Amino acid sequence: MASTKYKEEKGIEKVREVVTNWRCDWQEFDHKNDDGIDGIIIMRRGHKKPTTTGSVIYVQVKCGKSYLDKKKDPDKIGIKLGKEHIKTHHPRWNRMPGKVILIYRKSPNSQKAWWIDLKDENSYSTTNKAVVHAPKSQVFNTGQKGVFLRLLGDHSRYQGLDPIHLNRQEDLIPKIGYEHGAFKQQAWEYYKQWKSECNGKEKSPIDEIRSVLITRTGWKHITRNKRLPERVFQSWLLLATARKMIKTCTQYFRLGGTHAVEDNEKNIVGIIDYIALRANVSYTHKDSSIVQVVLKRYIPTSESQSGESRVWFYGSSSNVVGAGSNWPSVLPP
Repeated sequence: MASTKYKEEKGIEKVREVVTNWRCDWQEFDHKNDDGIDGIIIMRRGHKKPTTTGSVIYVQVKCGKSYLDKKKDPDKIGIKLGKEHIKTHHPRWNRMPGKVILIYRKSPNSQKAWWIDLKDENSYSTTNKAVVHAPKSQVFNTGQKGVFLRLLGDHSRYQGLDPIHLNRQEDLIPKIGYEHGAFKQQAWEYYKQWKSECNGKEKSPIDEIRSVLITRTGWKHITRNKRLPERVFQSWLLLATARKMIKTCTQYFRLGGTHAVEDNEKNIVGIIDYIALRANVSYTHKDSSIVQVVLKRYIPTSESQSGESRVWFYGSSSNVVGAGSNWPSVLPP
């Protein structure tokens, strides 16, 4: 019978094999100091020229059929860690600054392995406090790198974003009461005031942008008929945040949706694309959010056109920290 140490080594061997194929890094911990964590996966994006995401995943590894829960569920894989082990380590896993997962290899010679999110309360059995479980679809193999990059959620995507703070005086907060009118009117008055105060052109510290046009283009896009009412309302709430981000953000991100602009003779005279500003925004009066401001850009390609591009404010959306939802690839919904 294989020893426990041998099984542990074979479990870690499987993790190292998969992570290496991902073109990511595996860093094993000394077992004297693992404290419920056997190592970390240093996640990287891409394959030919992988780049660091700035995030890691903490891993505990188990190997061997003795860990399998005998009460079989056709849809789940159950792992017996022991009641005391879970009671002791669950608080420690929750205190870790990133994702914490269990990787289970069925046997030292098996290619089958699964992973379980140890920070997800749904991973803990409600009928057996010694067991953690996960859908059988959560396999751990070389084809799952994308799943793990998405698992990182906010922590991976938001590394290095500009931190921005708004106080109550800077923000657009709905005024309650019949005398103030509907919030739509309040938002429209704010938008007109913004446009007036910057003469329709808000300055940006980003050289590739320089200034952003504040016109009806943005308002029409925010309030278009096909948009869900709650999305429209959210964009109104973010108008003051968008204004400060345009004046403050020092970097931008390219989105999809590029298309050519033609003249009457079908000659291509310019390109329309969409770019985004993203910031980690804190407030004195509500929860922090990751906010994205979408800008529409026209880049002239014809010598007869002006040499400078033009950029319009186009919309904004918010992704509350920890929610884990994906950013839209082109435009806010």
